Amino acid sequence: MAYADQQMSGNKITALIVVALLHVVVGYALISGLAYSAFKKIKEVTTAVKYCIPIRHVLLVNGALGKITQEQRAGEYDVWQTALHNPDFAAFAELCGATGIRVDRRDELDAAFARAFAVDGPVTLAIACDAELI
Repeated sequence: MAYADQQMSGNKITALIVVALLHVVVGYALISGLAYSAFKKIKEVTTAVKYCIPIRHVLLVNGALGKITQEQRAGEYDVWQTALHNPDFAAFAELCGATGIRVDRRDELDAAFARAFAVDGPVTLAIACDAELI
């Protein structure tokens, strides 16, 4: 699988296309932990829909600013102001014309991944994670 680090902010469309080409050749997917950043700009999702780019975007949704939380804990500070209210990213993908799959329980993972890779076109697989496990 391809991994997009949260520091990757350069040319997102180029990165999306590269990962999509990797997927076509070897079945890769994009995994990111910054759900909000991944959907901050609607144009990436709608571009993938427009050109039917078969990207599988796996979002690890933990309802928190994970890296900031981790830094606060590492510094032995109280975790402060890192909780987020995230929308339903799978429903958002559907509104954009992509396939959206939401996973809330571990026993749903296998079926969700199978469905994500069976669909032609872009897919957002939003997986709920526990922010306390960071």
